[in-house]
Amino acid sequence: MTIFGLNRQSAQTAETGVTSDAGSDALEALDAMRYREPDRQPGGLGAEARLRAIVEQQPACLTEVAADGRVLAMNAAQVALLGTHPVGRCYKDLVTVTDRERVDTFIRQVTQGQTGSLEYLMVMPGGLPRDVVTDAVPLERGSGHGVVALMVTRDLTEYRVLEQQLWQLSEDHKHDCAQLSEAHTQACAHLSEAHQHECAQLEARIQASEERERTLVAQRDEERRRVGLALERARTQLVELKAVRNPVTHHDLSGNLGGAPSGGPQHAVAGV
Repeated sequence: MTIFGLNRQSAQTAETGVTSDAGSDALEALDAMRYREPDRQPGGLGAEARLRAIVEQQPACLTEVAADGRVLAMNAAQVALLGTHPVGRCYKDLVTVTDRERVDTFIRQVTQGQTGSLEYLMVMPGGLPRDVVTDAVPLERGSGHGVVALMVTRDLTEYRVLEQQLWQLSEDHKHDCAQLSEAHTQACAHLSEAHQHECAQLEARIQASEERERTLVAQRDEERRRVGLALERARTQLVELKAVRNPVTHHDLSGNLGGAPSGGPQHAVAGV
């Protein structure tokens, strides 16, 4: 299948929203609508009527458009979607101005024998745009119309709304994740700064404690030195004081060390 007018991002056959069952039913009905020689057998008109009834009751929106863009026929589902029955009007008049050239080219290429899919904006009554996708195949039709475009159209508006809501939820989720990530980063940075601040305070307290310890050790050593000097001075003063209080004893002791005086106890001993 050829894809036309892929200006819109979602203009792909896989995203048309047409289910396989509905598509098969529509194609079978459309194939039956191909022009054939009149049925000469009795009951031929009844078969054609039944076929028209089947097409009319199809849930898919079916529209026949001539090569010049005129609407030749459409079923009840298409009429309900449009809110009007525009048979005889130009199909591109039902489309937004920005998509008319694309739709006109699409219809012309289908009537030339190609098949394809196109997504565009259709204008509803009141001017409200609807996002639709159309699958089209060429169909031979009698009555001088030649090959026409048989189009199956699906309304994607609600799907696009849900898609937009899903995209918005995804964007909100990304935004929330970014905010949480930023908050987590800030919290980690704050905790890191607080940890560094506490470490710096602890290191400062340790340094202050070590400095006080060194000061106390120096004061202790200085006090010991002063006490030692004081004790040394006290000993010296004590010796000097003893020497002043007992000068004779000190002299006698000095004399005896030099020898005994004459006429003393030695003579007495000699006389004995």
